[in-house]
This record gives sequence, structure tokens and C-alpha cells, in this order.
Amino acid sequence: MCIASVQDDGGHSIAYDTPAMTWDEGLPLGNGLLGALVWGDGRPLNISLDRTDLWDLRPMPEYSGPDYNYRTMRQWVNEGRIDDLHKLYDDPYAIHPGPTKIPAGRIQIDLPEFSSGRTLTTKLFTRDGVVHGGSADEGFQVFIDTDKPVGRMRIFGLPHAFPKLVVPEYYGKEAQENPDMFNIELAALGYEKPRIESGEDWTAYEQEGWGGFTFAVCVMWTDNEVVWSVTTNEEDDEPLKQALKNCRQAMDEGWSSSLDRSSEWWKTYWSKSEVQVP
Repeated sequence: MCIASVQDDGGHSIAYDTPAMTWDEGLPLGNGLLGALVWGDGRPLNISLDRTDLWDLRPMPEYSGPDYNYRTMRQWVNEGRIDDLHKLYDDPYAIHPGPTKIPAGRIQIDLPEFSSGRTLTTKLFTRDGVVHGGSADEGFQVFIDTDKPVGRMRIFGLPHAFPKLVVPEYYGKEAQENPDMFNIELAALGYEKPRIESGEDWTAYEQEGWGGFTFAVCVMWTDNEVVWSVTTNEEDDEPLKQALKNCRQAMDEGWSSSLDRSSEWWKTYWSKSEVQVP
């Protein structure tokens, strides 16, 4: 378990003195559409990816019957029909894989400089929505653009590290035979294998889900920068191409310009209201 503290630096930042070793303890970033969790000890460092509209919305037949309503629920509670409540409201989730939220995968980057004798410390500056890891001379920064479906990472003072895009296994026996329960549950969704493409400085995948819903994730890099984007066919008929375009435009804009613009957004956001507790 990581050790966290809230530091009063004007932004009430969250600092981890030891690495978060599970995704649900990761430092959270987001812009209302795109989200990420930063965790790991650098061997590897993980950035779990998400987007608010990534859902498998297949219907659950049991929930379309005449008894599925609040009035009946209240009546059964009053009558003590607990078994009937479980049968209608709980048990279907053990039968059907959806509807459910679906993940977008994660980025992994090995930073071997953080060996067993050197602990990776991380800090989320809430004043500008940036995660800092390592020291002032060697480490990384991560943030999500406040008005674009793009995330960014900058590595400084360390050797170049290539990012790996980990694609969720929504398909087949390979995932079901993996002892990782996360993969077993995803495989129950029964999707086709994703379309995976790559170039000299990027890698991406496009996944078709239930009902024709399709999304794509693209990761692009330079010697010291990584950008990523998650798109869906709700915004473009070719989400992989759009994700690649988003990443290319982010690289063209550059780290400093994007960070300055996002920092200004957070400054305006925090200036809208204030609460003081003596």
C-alpha cells in the first residue's frame, strides 16, 4: 500500500512517499472526458487510460419485465421477499457480461533508474492538474489537456524509454485462460480481436464492441515525450485515424504551449470559489 499525504502548497497536493502498486491507488487525472491513473514503481510506470463514454450498453432482458420498477422493489422489501429481490436485481449480473463500463488499456514505461535502492515518489499538484514523479533533476510529469482528448507525459534527466500500449483482452480463450481475473471478465464480453497498427513513432489499436460501438487508442512518442488519445466512432467514423491525428497535432503544439494553456484553465477554475476552514 502506498503512503499518501496532503500537502498545503496552495493547491492541496497529494504526495506519495511510496509508489502506488495497484491501479485503484493511482494518482487521478482527467478533463471530464479523458481520464488516467498514474501508478507503479517505475518497473514499470503505468498510466491506466479511460474515457467517460466507453460503455458496453447491451440490454439486460430481466430488466425489461413488468416487475422491474421502484414501486415493486419497495413492495417486495416491505413483504420480506428478499430472494425475489436478489433474483431480479442482482443475479442477472452473474449471467450477463453487460451492460458495463469498459477500460481503454494502459501505457507502461520502464524507468530502470528507480531500482530497488531508490524509491519513486510522486505528487499530484491539484492547482494545475500535473503529476510529478522522481526529483527535480530526474523524473517525469503527466497531465491531461483540459480541452482536448489528449494526455501528455514528459521524461527528463533519464535515458529514453519507449512506451508500451497494453491492449485489454476482450476476446477468446487466451484471455479466459489467463489467471488475471480482470482478463477473464473482459473475455466474457466476446468482442472480436482488435485492429492493431503502428509506425516509427506511434502505436494504436481499434476495438469494436457491442452494437457496433468502436473506440481507438493511440500512443505517440519522441525522445522525451509521450502523448496519447482515446476516440470513438461517435465523434468520427474512423476513430483510429482520428486518435492518430489528435496525437500528431499534440506533438506539433508542443509540451510548453499545452501545459501553459491547461494551467491557465485550472487557475480560472480554482478562482471561482473558495472555502476556508479555521
